[in-house]
Amino acid sequence: MIKAIVVDDEILTREGISANIPWKKLGYELVAVCADGREARDYVQGNEVDVVLTDICMPYMDGLQLSEFLYHEYPQIKIIIFSGYDEFEYAKQALKYQVSEYLLKPVTASELSGVLIQIGEKIDERRKNEELIGRMSTTYHKNHLLVRSDVLMSLVMGDKTREENDRELEELGITLWGNAFRVAVIEVEDYRDVHSLDDKKKQERALIAFVVYNVSQEIVEKYGAGEVFQGKEYRTVLLLESNKPVEFCRESRAIAEEINGRLKEILGMKTNIGIGGCIRERQALFHSYEDALAALQCRYIFGEESLFVMEDIRQHTGEQTETELAAEEILDA
Repeated sequence: MIKAIVVDDEILTREGISANIPWKKLGYELVAVCADGREARDYVQGNEVDVVLTDICMPYMDGLQLSEFLYHEYPQIKIIIFSGYDEFEYAKQALKYQVSEYLLKPVTASELSGVLIQIGEKIDERRKNEELIGRMSTTYHKNHLLVRSDVLMSLVMGDKTREENDRELEELGITLWGNAFRVAVIEVEDYRDVHSLDDKKKQERALIAFVVYNVSQEIVEKYGAGEVFQGKEYRTVLLLESNKPVEFCRESRAIAEEINGRLKEILGMKTNIGIGGCIRERQALFHSYEDALAALQCRYIFGEESLFVMEDIRQHTGEQTETELAAEEILDA
């Protein structure tokens, strides 16, 4: 329904317009009647209004002053002015404030209904266009996120050539600026085995994945530390990068701990984060990604822990992975 208000200092005029216009039949709802422009201004500031029907000559704030206010503050509101003053100067001022209609009193119910129909058609058309643009924007945003996730997932999995990766990253406007990289993977504890989830649980998991992604994106952006995207099986993946390799491990832990803490506050659920080793070459990112997945598996060993860093895990075995060897090269460089 289109929401309208009537503004006139003459009570008989207000009552006449209110009673004689078939508002509902025309697709309107008369939400308020006001005695002057100031009262109308106050109402508009606190309520949704689509159309204002106003007299010109009123105390406190006249119709042109009200029109000027609406023109500057609420330009989407359509204005219909009715007046007993058949003067060009009033009409000229009304045009300056983009008044939709300027009607001379006395105004018949039939005449005003016809104007309301025309304005209603314009409002409906605008709403349909806004809805279409909104749907298109949402679809584009979703598709863009999916494409972006696919490109970055291919990069960390190492299943394309460097040339293919470079071309796809360039098309999406993604620039990897660091000289050291590592991959982290986030998993929600209650939804690890996605294959055993029913449809309702899968919908819940998709919504939670969206929250995890947004929180992670906000924190990684705050640190200026890389890219966040959706991975396989509702996991969220962080591609972290830095030009300060010595501080990189500490910063990666800080980012992961902040994400875990924030998600615990918001979701009330435990999230696990596996962090792979540090690597120098982008084409070797798959080593760090595999490390991050392997680190997540250690939740069965470390129990209540929620952050699993491959360097810490390897210390127990004395082994060095390719990512750790690469990290040593970076530190030695």
